[in-house]
Amino acid sequence: MKAKRIATYEGEALDALAYEFPFSDKAEAEKKIQGRLKRKKLGKYDPERINLLRRLKDELQEEINRGEKSAWFTCRHDIKYVDMRDFNIDQLTKAMIERYPEVPKREIKNFVPFCVFLYYLR
Repeated sequence: MKAKRIATYEGEALDALAYEFPFSDKAEAEKKIQGRLKRKKLGKYDPERINLLRRLKDELQEEINRGEKSAWFTCRHDIKYVDMRDFNIDQLTKAMIERYPEVPKREIKNFVPFCVFLYYLR
């Protein structure tokens, strides 16, 4: 049985931000984040902290949406379907950890595969 993930400020914010797209209303994501933080007693909404997390999400979203043109795209593992293995998730994760040292490594390690799933497989 998989252990239940402990709610964190960054984790809750990234979960909400993941579904924010360029055409989305940012105010809606802000409300969701504020509500989650308050409900789970994770601290006050910090715009600077959220903007950092949004930059991480935006960079991942943009890179993964590049598909085969991404620096972290390995190759198509299936002729017909996309596959998580099409991206070098480990190297992409390492790069994001280096670029965003202010974000806990554990959160980036959880977030990168989720982004590949969300932006590439779906």
